[in-house]
Amino acid sequence: MHSLFAWQAAKAASKSVNSFGASTLQGRRPKQEDRYFAADQLPGGPPGMRFYAVYDGHGGERAACFATETMHKCLIKSKAFQSRDHIKALEQAFLDVENQFLRIAEREGLSDGTTALVALIEDANLTVAHVGDSRGVLCRDGAAIAITEDHKPELEAERQRIESLGGFVSHIGCWRAMGILAMSRAIGDLFLKPYVTAQPEVRKVPLQDSDEFIVLASDGIFDVFDNEQVVRIVRAASSPQQAASLLTKSAFVAGSLDNLTAVVVALRGYQPRLQMAAASPAEGCVSGAEVACAAACGVAFSGTGSGLTSDSTGTSAGSSAQGQEAAQGFSRLRGGGPLLARDASGPLSRAWARAEGAACIAAGPAEGVEHRAVCGGARAASEPSVAHSLPGAAAAPPWWFDAWCEVLS
Repeated sequence: MHSLFAWQAAKAASKSVNSFGASTLQGRRPKQEDRYFAADQLPGGPPGMRFYAVYDGHGGERAACFATETMHKCLIKSKAFQSRDHIKALEQAFLDVENQFLRIAEREGLSDGTTALVALIEDANLTVAHVGDSRGVLCRDGAAIAITEDHKPELEAERQRIESLGGFVSHIGCWRAMGILAMSRAIGDLFLKPYVTAQPEVRKVPLQDSDEFIVLASDGIFDVFDNEQVVRIVRAASSPQQAASLLTKSAFVAGSLDNLTAVVVALRGYQPRLQMAAASPAEGCVSGAEVACAAACGVAFSGTGSGLTSDSTGTSAGSSAQGQEAAQGFSRLRGGGPLLARDASGPLSRAWARAEGAACIAAGPAEGVEHRAVCGGARAASEPSVAHSLPGAAAAPPWWFDAWCEVLS
């Protein structure tokens, strides 16, 4: 299969299984350079072996496409894999993919590169390998545990490795290897060898009964959400697929400027925290579970125009200008105005459904709070409806909820 379409095949295959969900958005980038591969059964692997991967390309999509198509094939062909040494097998697979792609890059003059984040699960063992800044997070009994560390040039060990090879790290907007790349390890990047290496970090994690899920995501997600917020979003969803979709869409609304990809993999301790109140909501409607994500991710607007801030830490997660742009863009695409607005007294207390018929209402409890939304089609209606009970709603500008309903419907 042509490498450009391998990730689409993986996406189509994901519809037939229930233990993972995957979502990818081009976002505000002119091109989509993210790819993923997800399989509850590793093709060619022993029964029950699961394989999931995220690749975030840069300088083009060729490296990410190539890695998506070949990584799992290189893995199962390695001698270490046959002897069940998953750490060595993944190390060899990364280097094999690198060597094969560099031969193509030399022949065609390509400068593409990609991150690679791979999770291999067999029985009660998780093995994670990565290069670059795509990130893996494990949820254990509700807590977020980082299972990878972003490969950034400013890390002391990475800086020393680059300098020992005769290279350098400089700050141009952010720390960059050779003044160019904002990560210190990647597959590809022919013209940055040997300073940018494809040697992966590999970690084995024994899984416990309290382990709920893992999230593999490109850095576009983590540009606006920290690990704890990502875990709260996933725990608020009713399925791995909804969780993955919420991660990418909410990161877009929060102002991420990058491509967005997330793979959510359910583990033994996974239990959906939300049950949908409406069994079959009308097309175009937003469920309570989806809107509840706004509270679950712990993000609210300040109300002063200063942008997105975490309600627990106050750290910046985006800009209100970007968020308003997103909301207005979706409003134009969908053909209407705000879904929710303030009444004369100030708090967000009434919703205006935009529908060519009756509005649909769906509600779902999350962490003891009931969240409701009203939405519909693309034409304005004048019926006021249900109050919004999101924490921090009184401080949120109306366009924020408009963006949520637009993006999640």
